[in-house]
Amino acid sequence: MRGPWHSGWWRFAGIAGRRARRACALFLASATLAVTAWGCGASYPLPTEHRAGRTVAGAGTYQMITTRRGLAGIRDILLTPSGELFLLFRSPGRVLKYPPGLNAPLSTTFPGLQNPAEMAFGANQLFVLDQGDTAAARITLGESITYLADCGPILGFSRPIADLSKYWRVQVYQLNGASLGSFTDTLFLWVNGIAADAVGRVYVSGTIVYCNVDPFDSRIRTFDSQYRIYRYERGAAASGTVIGDGWGRDTSYAVVEGAGIGSTKDPRGMLWSLATGSALYFADAGNQEVQKFADPTSAGSSFKVAFGGSGADDIHLSSPVDVSVDADGYLYVADLGNKRVLRYDPNGSFVQKVNIERDAAGDTLEGPVAVTADNEQVYVADSAHAGVVRYLRRK
Repeated sequence: MRGPWHSGWWRFAGIAGRRARRACALFLASATLAVTAWGCGASYPLPTEHRAGRTVAGAGTYQMITTRRGLAGIRDILLTPSGELFLLFRSPGRVLKYPPGLNAPLSTTFPGLQNPAEMAFGANQLFVLDQGDTAAARITLGESITYLADCGPILGFSRPIADLSKYWRVQVYQLNGASLGSFTDTLFLWVNGIAADAVGRVYVSGTIVYCNVDPFDSRIRTFDSQYRIYRYERGAAASGTVIGDGWGRDTSYAVVEGAGIGSTKDPRGMLWSLATGSALYFADAGNQEVQKFADPTSAGSSFKVAFGGSGADDIHLSSPVDVSVDADGYLYVADLGNKRVLRYDPNGSFVQKVNIERDAAGDTLEGPVAVTADNEQVYVADSAHAGVVRYLRRK
């Protein structure tokens, strides 16, 4: 995924350039930290060039080049293959389009969002997963079509869904913000992640509630929860309740907790990529790994690769929450528990840590909740500092 990224700083040379960099460094040192964007024209100084006791990092390492603060509620970040950058905020719920340099947001708006959680790009469309009124979703376990037909009446779980407009949903947009409709599926009680493939099929991860029959007495039946990933497409045959603009659940595809090679436990950020063949990647927070599923027809005939699930201590993952893949198939993982972003090659071998440099305020990453990358640069949403940090790989 490539996009506009050239800022000219790495070409800056000569005595005049060094003087300009020193002047910019002095200016930044004297400025307060409550700014929204750091930089000084086209000659932004690399942090290693002006920090006592540090040396300039070598070729192939990542350098911090932009930090933007004041982004309260930042939850997700998405860079399209054509270089368009989108930021998602939880409070208030909104998606904003930014230029690659993270200056002031553009005027594009995306209507109808209530509690957005994650974005996906596919078929030249933007898909936003909106968790809606999650409290309402949690108390409607007895939607008659989905549960009672299989489990029989269970006291306290027969409430109908009163207002589907407050249920979670996928909002579909053109990249200019025009709405293309939405859909929801009451089989999911809770949703966490979303991905979209090249033909516009949508993958959603979350939790379902299912009927648990006592093996010793079939009269004893209870509800239990289970992690799943389902695929949706326009016109697909659907079971359960799927509403909105002709969308349906593809019943041939499901990644299920505890179901062998397709097993998942707390799937979070997801991404579909063509870089190494058609595949779905997702951060499996419960299993402390990133999984990759080839997608010929269904998860049942796919394969699994665990990124960071074993090996040296420096690549053990702790609560991975998001993934990104560049055009060459390199994988980038937001490892929230370890407060870092790691890069892997297409075969799953650890390559390097991205956030070797502090941000422009002198802070390390504290809450990396989302990552997006192309072959040159990496953007990281840091919720703890209400900001986004942009890194560029040295030639």
